[in-house]
Amino acid sequence: MERSKDMQCRRALTILVTVVLTTSLFACRMPAGWGTGVSEADLAALATENGRLSSRVAALETEQAALETRATSQGMFLSYLATAMPTPSGTGAGAAGVEGSVVIEGGTCCVGGTAGDTVDIHIACQASSPYAEVTEMRVRAGGGGPFTEVDLAEEAWVPFMTSQTVPFGVAINWVGFYVAVQFRDALGDLSPVYTDDISVEGMPPTPG
Repeated sequence: MERSKDMQCRRALTILVTVVLTTSLFACRMPAGWGTGVSEADLAALATENGRLSSRVAALETEQAALETRATSQGMFLSYLATAMPTPSGTGAGAAGVEGSVVIEGGTCCVGGTAGDTVDIHIACQASSPYAEVTEMRVRAGGGGPFTEVDLAEEAWVPFMTSQTVPFGVAINWVGFYVAVQFRDALGDLSPVYTDDISVEGMPPTPG
């Protein structure tokens, strides 16, 4: 809006300056009574109009200067906001730039075993923070997912680990194994909640 208004002022200023200069030049070069139908009254009217237009030009110049000052002030304020924002610390989930990932069994789709047995499911984690070392994590893993941050709130914070193995009981047919993890750095900055899942196939026991 300010830029559009400034352009309109410049355009109007150019037109008015052109009119004023043309009128002044005509008045200076044309002797009184010159030509048919030009009287002293006509010249006086032109002089009055010239004065009015000159006043308008001066007003537009003042308005343009005010707009330029305002634009400069706004530019300085935006530059300040871009450079002087404080570094977030100890804020909500994902707000401070803590990032990570969790992957079950290298990203494969499924694992299997004999119904009634237990399989070890491997979980790999990665995490980083631009502000401090990632020192803690909380994990929810097992059936009955997918899990959310509400579920994670019930879990205790434990030291950060890049991998862990979770034993899981195999049921007949297909069931889901789910994991949700959140990371925290030494300053208390939290990551978003990361999730993954895998299907577990339970095969009937071999008749003995």
